[in-house]
Amino acid sequence: MEHVKKQLLDRCIKQLNVLGAKYAIIIDNEKFGELEIATDVKPKRTINKQRWVKVAGLVREELKKLEAGDVAVLKVPEGEDIAAFQSHVSRVAADLFGNGADNYMTAQLPDKSGVETLRLQ
Repeated sequence: MEHVKKQLLDRCIKQLNVLGAKYAIIIDNEKFGELEIATDVKPKRTINKQRWVKVAGLVREELKKLEAGDVAVLKVPEGEDIAAFQSHVSRVAADLFGNGADNYMTAQLPDKSGVETLRLQ
């Protein structure tokens, strides 16, 4: 490692130590810090792809009806993960209304039973 990079790394490590942080930094296959790195990470739960084709069609039909300022409440299919469902609803909304926060917003209902979608433009 170049001297200047080693100095920067040493400075960063000192600052992390002052904060009392736990960390693991890997540079050039060398590990700094005592934090263990997880190797067995559970994959995110995603909606069944075959079921999603059907659900996506229903979501698309509901979202097509929205005008600017309208809200649609979409119920999570039974047995599906709310976060994965919200992600898929956002994907359909982006396809219909355009990408970005200026075009639509989604939010999970407080009881996690569904996703609200607000069309902004």
